[in-house]
Amino acid sequence: NHERIAIQKFFEGFPQITPLGFVLRIDGRNKGFSLYEKVQNVHSVVHFLKADVSHYGIFEFLMHQTAVELQKISCRYIN
Repeated sequence: NHERIAIQKFFEGFPQITPLGFVLRIDGRNKGFSLYEKVQNVHSVVHFLKADVSHYGIFEFLMHQTAVELQKISCRYIN
């Protein structure tokens, strides 16, 4: 699976990246996740945003929550 390899490389192949993220659990099961990094003082990059699409609005929730988490560490911009 190409996505799995890309995620593995995100964690292993880029020592300059400090990966940040979270897992969304619904009814005790992993249903989505967001992986991102802070790249400059107020900038960030979201590398992966994956979710179980059977849950209506899950991508919007993940993106909103990602923005909330990035705001906590003084990020103002998401690429």
